[in-house]
This record gives sequence, C-alpha cells and structure tokens, in this order.
Amino acid sequence: MLFVIALALTTYEIFSVNELRDSIQRANTSTLSLLLAEHATYRLGGSPLVIDGRLRVQISGREGTVVDAAGLSRAFIVAGGGSLELRSLSVIRGVANASDTDGGGGCVVVRPDSALRATDVLFSECAAVTNQERGWMAAAGHTMARNALADFNIRGGADGGGTDAQGGAIASHGGTIWLEGCTLRNASALDGGAIFVWGGSLLIEHSRFLDSSAAREAGCIAILEGAAADVRNATLRGCSAGGDGGGIFAADGAQMVLADSFVEECTAEGSGGALALDGAFVEVHRSELRACMALESGGGVWAFSGMVSASDLRLQGCGAEEDGGGMYLLHASARLLRTNIEGCAAGRSGDGDGDGGGLAVHGGTLTASEVRVVRCSSVRDGGGMHIGSGALVVLTASLVQECQVYLVRGRGSAVFVDRAGALELANSSILRCHSRLYGTAYVEGNLTLSHGSELADCDGHDMGLSGSSEDSRRGGVLWIRHGGVARLLRSRVADNRVYDLSAPKTFFAVASVDAGARLEVFHSLFENNSITSVTDDGAAAVYVHSGGELLAVGMDVELACGATRNPAIDMDGGREEGADAPPSLSPEAAAFADYHGVIGQISLPATQPAPPAVRLFALRAWVTPACEVRRSAAQVEALVLRGQRPARCDADPAVCAPLAICSDEAVVGGGGLTAPSCSCEPPNVPASGAPDRGLAAVLPEFGCLTPRFASDVTVLDRAGTGVPHIVMELTKTSENERATRSLLLHVGGTQEATLRWSVDPASVPSYLRVAPLTGTLGATDRHANFLNVSADSAGMWEELEPLLTTLNVTVDVGGRVRDTVLLPIYTIIATTASAATSMWGLPQPDGRCVPREAEGGPLVVAVGETVATEFTSCDFEAIEVAHPVPSLRTERSTAYSPRRFRVVMVDGDAGDAHDVPFEYEERGIYAAGVAPSRTGDFTLHLYLDDDPCGCEPDSLQKGRSPDALSTTPCATLAVRAVCPEGLVGTADRGCGCPVGFEARGATCVPHLTLLLILCAACSVGLLLLLGLCVCARRSVHHRRLALAAAARERRAQLRRVRAAINDASSLRFPFCVMPFRSFAAFGRLVPFEEARSESALVFCDTWDNAASFAASHPLVFLSHQWLSYASPTRTTPTLSTWCARWRRSPPSGASRRTSATSGSTCTRSRRATRRPRRWRSARSRSSPQPRPTLWRARPRRSTSTRASSAAATHT
Repeated sequence: MLFVIALALTTYEIFSVNELRDSIQRANTSTLSLLLAEHATYRLGGSPLVIDGRLRVQISGREGTVVDAAGLSRAFIVAGGGSLELRSLSVIRGVANASDTDGGGGCVVVRPDSALRATDVLFSECAAVTNQERGWMAAAGHTMARNALADFNIRGGADGGGTDAQGGAIASHGGTIWLEGCTLRNASALDGGAIFVWGGSLLIEHSRFLDSSAAREAGCIAILEGAAADVRNATLRGCSAGGDGGGIFAADGAQMVLADSFVEECTAEGSGGALALDGAFVEVHRSELRACMALESGGGVWAFSGMVSASDLRLQGCGAEEDGGGMYLLHASARLLRTNIEGCAAGRSGDGDGDGGGLAVHGGTLTASEVRVVRCSSVRDGGGMHIGSGALVVLTASLVQECQVYLVRGRGSAVFVDRAGALELANSSILRCHSRLYGTAYVEGNLTLSHGSELADCDGHDMGLSGSSEDSRRGGVLWIRHGGVARLLRSRVADNRVYDLSAPKTFFAVASVDAGARLEVFHSLFENNSITSVTDDGAAAVYVHSGGELLAVGMDVELACGATRNPAIDMDGGREEGADAPPSLSPEAAAFADYHGVIGQISLPATQPAPPAVRLFALRAWVTPACEVRRSAAQVEALVLRGQRPARCDADPAVCAPLAICSDEAVVGGGGLTAPSCSCEPPNVPASGAPDRGLAAVLPEFGCLTPRFASDVTVLDRAGTGVPHIVMELTKTSENERATRSLLLHVGGTQEATLRWSVDPASVPSYLRVAPLTGTLGATDRHANFLNVSADSAGMWEELEPLLTTLNVTVDVGGRVRDTVLLPIYTIIATTASAATSMWGLPQPDGRCVPREAEGGPLVVAVGETVATEFTSCDFEAIEVAHPVPSLRTERSTAYSPRRFRVVMVDGDAGDAHDVPFEYEERGIYAAGVAPSRTGDFTLHLYLDDDPCGCEPDSLQKGRSPDALSTTPCATLAVRAVCPEGLVGTADRGCGCPVGFEARGATCVPHLTLLLILCAACSVGLLLLLGLCVCARRSVHHRRLALAAAARERRAQLRRVRAAINDASSLRFPFCVMPFRSFAAFGRLVPFEEARSESALVFCDTWDNAASFAASHPLVFLSHQWLSYASPTRTTPTLSTWCARWRRSPPSGASRRTSATSGSTCTRSRRATRRPRRWRSARSRSSPQPRPTLWRARPRRSTSTRASSAAATHT
C-alpha cells in the first residue's frame, strides 16, 4: 500500500465548499494539502469531489468538521491513479446510485490504481442504492433500501440488469484503502454494508464498524476477486446481511488476515454469522467472535472450500438454526490452534434439524490442537462436534466437555461421526457429556481415541422407552452402529454410568457394538464403569450384539465396587427375535451423502447378522482396591465375562498372527480363566501399518515379519544372470583394459522397510572404483543393482596370485538392524612382455623398468669364466612382468603374449655372433651366462621374438627431460673379455704366461735358476738393510744425548743469571743488628733469643731497607762462634774485650749518642714484659730465624755502607 502525500508543502485553509472544489480542480496534477475549518459543514450539493489525474490531495479537518453529501451523491471519487488522504473529519450521507458509473461506494469510491487513506475519520449514514431508491435515501436514510435490494446478485449486478450497489461507505475496484482509527456506522448496500473491495488491497487498523447492513452478502466488509486484506485491532458490532457473512464475507481467492479483533452481535440470514468464506484463504489470530447468529449454518464461521487457519480464537455464544453453531466447514481445509468454542448451539427448538453445536465438518480436513468445545448443544446430532461424510478431523490435546443434544433421539451428545467420516482424538478428553438415548459418542464412521485420550464421567439413559423399537433397546455412552469402527489405543474409559431402567430384553452398556460395527480396544483401560439395570441384561463395559465384533488386546478392566450382576463384557447368543435390520438410506439421505462427498459405496449390514465375534487377548481384570468387600478369583471372573470364552493358544486355527508367539495368561490373578497373549519375539518384528506395534502379532492382516537382511550379493554377467563370485579379470597387452561388474544385492526377510546400505571407503583399494558408496533399497524390493565395481589395468603390476579385496558393506534397516556384509572381490592381472621396455638389469624397488646407463665402463669378464647377467621382462607401461614368457594366465594374454627371449653376443673385432644361454629366476628376471672364449670387446643384444629389446618408441620418449632420455637406441650391453689374473694376452687373443714363467697346469710358475738367484739377492739386500738400520739408530741416539746436554747447560746458565739478579736485589739471610749500647749493657755475650726477647735487635726485611739502614748507621761485624747452647767457645773474646776495643778505636763516623734507627725503615724487636724504649721491633716473615752465632768482629778502618758488611749470619 502506497500513499504519497507531500506533507511538507504549504497547507491552504479552506472555508467553503466552493473554495474546496476550486482548489482541487485547480491543483490538476500537483500535490495539494488542505485544512478545513473547525465546526464547519461542507455541503457538496449533489456533486462529489473528484481526485483524478495523479493528483495527491490531503484534506485535514478539525473538531466538528463535516463533509455532507446530503444523500444526493457520493462524497469523493478517487480515480486515474489519484491519491486521497482524509484526516480528523466526518463524511456523512453519501449515496451511490445508478447514475454513478462503477457503482458502489456511498461515501468514497476508489477506482483502479488509486488510493485512499483515512485517519480518525467518521463515515456515517452512507449507502449504495439503485436509482429508484435514491429519493428514499435522501428523505428517510439508509434503513429503507434493504428490501428493495434483495434481488441482486453479488457477482453480477441486479437480476434485471441494473447497476451494482456495493460498499455502503467505501467501494474499491482494484485500488488501495488504508483506514486507521476510523469509524464506519449506519452504512448499507447491496453487498458490503460498510466496505466493498474488488481486487486491490485493504488495511484496517484500530477501526470500528457499527450497525451496518447488506441486502445480500457482507454486512460490514466484502473482500472479493483475489483482494488482500489485513484487518487488525478492529471491532465489528451489530452488522447484518440478508445472505452470507453478517460481519465479513471473503470469496473468490481473496486473502485476509484478521488479528486482535472483535466481532459481536452480527447476524446473517444465510450462513456465517460473523465470517463467511467461499474459496478464500483466511488467517484469524487472537480474535473473538461473540453472540453471532446465522439462520442457516455456521453461527460464528462458515467456510466453503478454501483454507482457514486460526490461533487463539474464541467463539462464544454463537448459534445457527441449521448446522455448526460455532463453526461450519464444508469441503474446506482448516487448522486450529488454541481455539475455544463455548456456549454455541445449532438448531431451533421445536425443529428436528441442527447438527454440531460447537463444530460441524462435512468433507475436507481439520487439524487442530488445544481446542476446547465446552457447553455446546445441538437439537439433533453432535452436541459438541458433528463429523459428516468425507470429513477427516484430527484433534490433539483437546477437550469436549458438558455438551448435549435436546432431542430424545438426538445422537452423540459429545461427538457424532457420520458414515465415511473420521475423527481422531490424541491426548484429548470427552468429559461430562450426558446423553438421553443415543450415546455420548455416536459412531457410524471411524472414531479413534489414542495416546492417553479419555472418555470419562458421562451418563447414558434409556429414557424408559424400551420395547418401542429396536433402537431403544440398546445403546450406551459409546454407541457404534451401521458399519462404524471405534478404536481405543492406549486410552481410558472411566467413571461412566449407564442407566437401564426399562423392561427386560434391553442391552445397554458403556460401549455398545451393533451388528456390522466393530470395536477395537488396544492396551486401554476400562475403569470404574457401572450399569444400573432392573435385570442382568447389559454390561458395565462392553456389549457386543449379533453381527458386531470386538477385538481387545491388552484390555484392562477395573470393576466398580457395586458390580454384582451385570458383567463387564457381554454379548448376544444369536440374533434376537423381532430385531430389525438397520434402516437403509432414504433418497434424500443418499442425495445428502453424495453432496457432502461420501467416498465409496455405503455398505449396509446383512439382513441376517452373524453371531458376535469376540476376540480377547491379554485380558486382565480386577476389582477396585478401595472396595471393602473382598471377592474370590472365581467371583471376579463371573463379573468379567459372560458368553464366549477367550480362545486358547492351542486352538485351531491359531489365534495369533503368523510367526507370533502365543502364551495363555490368567485374566484374574489366581483364577482359571485365561486369555491368549501374542507377541513378536526377536528377531522377528511387527508388521508396519498396524495401529500399534503391539497389535501386529494379533491382527492376521499384519502379523510378525522376519527382519530384512542382505542374503547374498551376486554379479550380473553379460547374459543377465547372477553369478555367485566376483572376479575382475584384466589383461595388459599393448593397451590397458577396463572391467566393470554390476553387483546385485539380494534381500531376505518378509519385513517391508527401507534398507539403507553404505560402503566403507577405507575398504576400497586404489585400483578399484566403487559407485555409489551409499544408497537405499525400497521397502518392497527383493533385489536391486545397488553398486558398480570397476577396475583399470593402467599403472597396475602383475601378481602371481589374484588380488583379494574385501568391501565392508553396512546394511541398516529402519535404523534398528545393522549388519555388515563382507564382499570379497578377486582381481586377476595378466600382462604380456613388451620388447620396447624389456631391459638389461633389475627393476626399481617399485617395479618400474627404468634403463640405467652403464657406469665405470663395460662389463669385464675373464676368459674362461661365466658371469650371470640379469635382464628384466617388462610390459608396455615399463612395469615388470611377474611370470616367464609366454603368458598363459588368460585366453587373451595367451593369444597376445610373445613366445621367447634371445640373447646374442657379438664379437666387436671379428664381427661374429653367437647365442648366450640364459635361465629364468623370478618375477620376470632372467640371468644370461656370459662366457667369452677369447679376449676383446663384445656386445650383448636382447631380442623378444626376434624384435630387439629396449628400442624405445617415440611415445615413451615424450615428456621426459633431456637428461632422462635414453642414449642407447636398443637394449645392448658392452662386454670386455680379459685374461685371468696371472695370465697375459697372446697374439691370437688367447691368454698365456709372461717371460720367465712356465706353465704348470693352469697356473704360471717361474724357472728354478732364476728362483735361486732371486733368493740370494734378496738375502744380501736384507743384510745391508739391517746394517743401515743399526747405524741410523746409533746416530740418532748420540744426537739425542747431545741435544739433552745442551739443554741442561742452557738451563743452568739461566738459573745462575736469575740467582745473581736475585742476590743483587734481595736478602738471602735475615739482616739483624744490635746497638752497641745494648750490646754493652748485657755484660756478656747472650744468645739470639735472649737479645730478641729484650727487644735489643733491629731487623731489616728487604735489601732496600738494609741498604738504607747501613747508609745512615755505622756497622761493626763481630765474628764469634757458639759451640754450646749456654756460652760461646773459650776462644771467643769476652764482652769486656769487645767493649774495650770499641772505645779505643770506634768506627769512623760513629757516635755513641747517635740513634741507630733514625731515618730507617727497619724495626726493632719488642720485649714481652715491657715496652721498648727507642726502636720498634721487626722480623723477617719470609723464613724462620735459626739460633744465631755472633762472630768476633775485626776492627775496620772504613765505614762502608754495603749491606754485606752488616749482614747477620746463621749457623
């Protein structure tokens, strides 16, 4: 939807209708914005405002602004691609009549490719009428037009050929309409009381439609011919239609979305009180339809054909005088989610019609989830739901509750399923729906309750009419008749009550099965159901009449505490006297069934029904544990079953389906009554298609099946038949060969399931191609071509044994059975030798035949010796052949294989040639014995069937690098024959002994005389050599001694030099002196230790210190000798002698008062007991001090300062 209004343009304020009209006309093709006056009324005077020619007009009003057409004409016409936007004003009393072209649209008509947008606009008292009614509308308003328009047809105008009168307020023919916040009230038309849309699009938001009407269809909104409508947050109230669709009518492929809207109190004299859909596609979300009525069908919704989808929809208090009080579907497809149908009703009191109080479906399909049908009612059939012929309805997680029918003979207070109709309830409930005579659930078609569904807390009454007719003598809560089938699958029937208060020979039960009908109970529970009867006729759970059928598998029966006479399960002994066959269809009923799409021929039961067929499997029964009265097993068995007893496993024919396992199990714990139990034991599986996997073992049409498995794999040969082994045979001659095998997979077992297979890629070798690697086999296919295996001899090497490969094929059946088939494939490679590639030498480790150039010259062979020289047989791809020639492995290789090799040795000098013998070793390798008879150069030639070998064709030379090209045109080998060791060649190319040797046998030995002379010469030479060695050894020894002596002399000289240097710069002995004063003070000659302890000694540690001390102190050397520790020798002068000599002749420069240590760096020894007076002691740290001996000093005349004159000596 596109609305282009230039809001940024200048807005012109308009005060009169003439000014308004002139502004629009003058605008021509421009864009115009107009503002109308407040509280002003613009009366058009019988001429509408026309927006045409691509004109875009915005008309805005204010409070109280009104555009009044006064019932004389339309208000606006939008055509030619024009666009009109209305804001905040009222448009009233517009009328479209026969004088207007493109009829309809009392207030606004929108023609093709044009657009209307209205925001906060009131459209009131607009109408679309015929020409003769125009004056009426001008005088009396819209209410007088309806009766005059009743004969028109919505799709073709008036029957008499008049102009369409559609869309009381707005009509669109291929245009676009957008309404936001608008109100449309008191509008009327032939069709579409408020809005009529033919093609194009419609958008409605937050708008209201009040009290509009149509003489035919669509009291408020009509959507036709593929139009697209989106209606959101809208309210439709008080709309009415003389035909279908009191609120909305959509048809002819129209598409509509109705969301968050409310439709209330709308009525239709036809069908669809709120919505009528005819071939339309409609979605309804989060909306409510309330108190809507239809005089025909579908009080809330009526849908024919098309598709309906609804979620969060509520239908409340709707009604129809015929069928479908809430919703009626006729050959339509519908989907409902979270839909509530409450308090809806079908039919009129006092009239016999009215089916499906909440929901009626005839033909088509309905899929619904979370649907609630509550407190709905009908006059005749299906108080909650009526499922007609040809309809399929599937409800999940849904509820039918407290529904009823008003007629005494009304059928199915909750559910009525007509012939050829089907209703499936999954995880759903039918609760508290009470019937007067014909049951809560009345089934003539197919009814299925599954996956935890329940039928509970319902009552069935006979109304005291027993004996008046056959129908009144039977019935119950669930009544299955006239060929109907009811199936309970894992469901629950509980707390239901049946009241049989009539005379004897009445047979009521919670579930009643009539002649030709069938009840199937699979793994379901009948719990606490009861019957109140004046006799013991009837049953608390199930009664099977003559010709009826009961199949119960895994049926659990919990008996009520009050059960005393009527058993849980009962049946007729045969046809009852006076029982009538079910009535045949009347012509009207047959026509109705045909109209509603009954599929197939309606089959009526035979006039003489057979005895009831009752088959009970795995039946279990017990009394409610809460009962105070305890009963024995025999008493309980009497309350479970009356009539036929369950068959036993040993009965003939078998009671179970084929391949099923049967076992007899007790019905009541500790009792003797048994019922068979059937099961499909592994490896067998239940047949597919059964209502439940556990039922296949019981139903003979299904039974147990052996699982599918891969029984065999064969090869489809050329004749089209299968062979049991898979062999790939390839022959390499002068070209490669490709072989392909189509493999057939044969499947065993009776199971019908898709078989999936896959080949493990890791099991496929490089020389095989397998395709495809995965695939499926149809459920019914017994064999199929499932994969192709191909092999190519290109690049393959020959093996003596066939190559064996095992393909791992995994077979999967239905995701449950997995099997691995090991598929062995034998591949035979037969190759023939080729002269072009056969060569001298051995192949490479990978089997490739690559000629290698000769290294180090020709092959050297001694004359008389035999050297084995290898050559290799290769195929045309230069790959070694694994067998000797000829190749006899296959027929083709035998036909194409060369026959023999030939080795020829040619004398290079003489030019003659001869054959060389050879023998076969292994894997195509031969050894030729080369034994030349004379010396010289020879050439070995290799031939294959007279063809020279190694003569490479150009095809093998192509693509090689220049360095890799063969330099020899053919396979030749150079041989050089030489003489054996010790022999020399002769003139005739033979071998002999050299000069001086003679032949002895096969060796050459020297002559005897020459041998003796040679020995003597060798002896003399050895002696001379020995003498030379001795002389050389002595010469070497003397030279070594001389060198050692010279070295020692050099070391001694070096030591003397070092000692002299040391003596000149260091003291070899301690330098110790004593002042003469101290010497004289002792009064005697004292030992060194005593003088040291008295601190009378002065020590100089270094040469420099001693020299410095001697330079400043005169020294006197007294030489004396001590021969004992106590005193000196007798010859030593006494102390007084020394002192006298000192005084007589003191040394030159000596002074008695001069300090001996002034200016010196020497130290004086310290006394241990007292502090020295003048000198500080010092002692050499370099060596220990031995005991000194004082020598008597001779008087000197000079005062030499040499250190040696003052040095102390040690003894």
